[in-house]
Amino acid sequence: MGNEFIIINIRRYLQQGEEGEKLLKQVFSTFSCKKNADVDRFLLQQSIDFTKKNQSVTYIVVSSEHNQIVGYFTITIKPITVNVDRFSNTTKRKIARVSEQNIENGNYSLSAYLIAQIGKNYRDGINDKITGEQLLELAINKIKELQYMAGGMVIFLESENNDKLLHFYECENGFKRFDVKEVKSGTEKEHTLIQLLNYTIAQTGSFIQLGNEEMMGHFYFVRHGQTVWNVENKICGATDIELTELGHQQARDTGKKIVEEGIKADEILYSPLIRAAETARHISEITGIPARMEPRLIEQNFGKWESTPRDGADFKKAKEFFACSHEGGESTLRLAQRIYNLLDDIKAESDSKTYILVAHNGIARVVQSYFTDMTNEEYAAYGVKNCEVVRYDFK
Repeated sequence: MGNEFIIINIRRYLQQGEEGEKLLKQVFSTFSCKKNADVDRFLLQQSIDFTKKNQSVTYIVVSSEHNQIVGYFTITIKPITVNVDRFSNTTKRKIARVSEQNIENGNYSLSAYLIAQIGKNYRDGINDKITGEQLLELAINKIKELQYMAGGMVIFLESENNDKLLHFYECENGFKRFDVKEVKSGTEKEHTLIQLLNYTIAQTGSFIQLGNEEMMGHFYFVRHGQTVWNVENKICGATDIELTELGHQQARDTGKKIVEEGIKADEILYSPLIRAAETARHISEITGIPARMEPRLIEQNFGKWESTPRDGADFKKAKEFFACSHEGGESTLRLAQRIYNLLDDIKAESDSKTYILVAHNGIARVVQSYFTDMTNEEYAAYGVKNCEVVRYDFK
């Protein structure tokens, strides 16, 4: 997201005493979330006290362009108990690493990062300045910074029992249900919250750099910037679709971020498709890192499905068949063969050379599967946002 938003810990205001708190309340007065009274009430009535008592910390999100608060999120750490029976074996193993199991009932107990509140500002149409996905990404990225300093890998949140919200968290952002919670506060009627968790690792998917300490071989993966078909929700695949103006700006912002964060690389390898080539060109021009085309990074050819809706039911079903070439395209197995071969080559050089790979979402899934066991469902759900930078370490 480049420099589009500024994230401010409200402690920065509170450290200035009464004047700072007064100014913070003025900022809060410009926020309204009519869709969720609890989100509104917490920010206006409780967030300051909770932060003062170290019960949680609230971050306000400000639009750099409009200098307006567009949303906020609140983070804390809470103990949870998880019944893992409904989870895949991969998810079970990841949870087991950071938890203790109750031998009697098989449940796991652990401390996890809770996104206690998250909401957009709906005053005067400001909600159009940020998407829910962007706001959630900012909250998760902040948690990744905390993980880097304090450890942990599990994130959870509590959602209203609302189909649209649950689809957003589960289908669009990979959260998994693990429990329900009955809540009654004040004059409110008792209602149900759905508890959902996800896991993330600070070392992967963030810009955090390990200073000058000795590091194992690694590389970075960058997905290309936004394209016209991304906006239109169409499958790009091997079709050569150009970047939008926003896509070009995302690529330039990523180049600047790589410089600012001190990320070092010897060479950029990019897909031959123009959306990746242009993204790589912008990054190369800003960072000074040389770039060359790597044909193995081309996106999977989805055959008859190209240009069709990305969320089409028939396409989702077709993706379950890894040996299918989609009538003239490329099967997932053949895709994995060429990407695994490429990663083997990069690993062989990793003690002396670091690469940045600029490619596509389909490639991102295969790269992730090279490092992480995944079910078919987890593989299909995995994705990298436009111009997101993900770091991978070879073991």
